[in-house]
Amino acid sequence: MQTPSSPSPRASTNCILALLALALLAFPRPASADEVPPYPGAPVVQIQSPDSRPCTFFQLKGVTQASPARVSPWFAVNRSALGYKEMVSMLLMAFSSGRSVMVTTTGALDDACGEAQVSRVFIQ
Repeated sequence: MQTPSSPSPRASTNCILALLALALLAFPRPASADEVPPYPGAPVVQIQSPDSRPCTFFQLKGVTQASPARVSPWFAVNRSALGYKEMVSMLLMAFSSGRSVMVTTTGALDDACGEAQVSRVFIQ
């Protein structure tokens, strides 16, 4: 039998959960390359091979601004990006098959290419 001064098991659980939530907020998480939510699935409408810049560029149908840092519909996949060949091959496959892709960017412009810096590509 519980006395009025002893906390209920449910109150103890709630207190522990609140402390865990505060602990998670107190410790900053490491910065991720995927800070911007992915662009919704859309077909690839144009792909451009690298020019004097080390990036493959592409556009998605309906996207008029690929980065919050610049008004431009172009995304850039830098050759030095982890998974460059895989991302470009996925874009080419999606383009040739008409499948939609989702794209995650860093929210910044690629330093070498001046367009929205792509970090991941998802085929839908």
